[in-house]
Amino acid sequence: MRTLPGFTLSHEGGSLVITRRGYSHAVVVIIISCVAVATLLFIIFANHQGNTASTNPAGIVLAVPLIMIICYFVVAKVGNATIIRLNNSLLTVRVGPLPVGGNKDVKVQDIDELFCEKKTNTSSDSRSNQYYTTIYYNVVVQLKTGQRVIVVFALEKYEDARYIEQLVEQHLGITHRPLAGEVCA
Repeated sequence: MRTLPGFTLSHEGGSLVITRRGYSHAVVVIIISCVAVATLLFIIFANHQGNTASTNPAGIVLAVPLIMIICYFVVAKVGNATIIRLNNSLLTVRVGPLPVGGNKDVKVQDIDELFCEKKTNTSSDSRSNQYYTTIYYNVVVQLKTGQRVIVVFALEKYEDARYIEQLVEQHLGITHRPLAGEVCA
């Protein structure tokens, strides 16, 4: 199987290691949006409307943490990698180096099937009456108990999710079968 852009594969002992960089071209748009929103927040919180005083210390105190949180998640998206390590006993997923969640451990003996699911998030801007739809894909493990565990989340491309699914199934010798809720190409 060929390696997709943004992924690296390696074998360490009996383990398969799949590494996915967090960076994608969409991140450039996110960074530009982050800077614009941070600037707008700073202007809104720092200035009084109709007042001769040009700064509002309380507003700045509110704006700075919001700007820092936004920037943290943008830097995490750009700088973090997802590392999936698979051996005969354990599937581990680690996201880092910046902590944002997403770390998982699943015992291989408990895995029944893997599949990709498509998620859609729609938000609206009440001032402009515009709706924005975000589509992303998760890689999900179905356990033998029937429980489902999202092991890799919020992938921008279906191909990336399917690639991870296929690599893990191939390494574990799982024959793919369609499941309810699965995205089919």
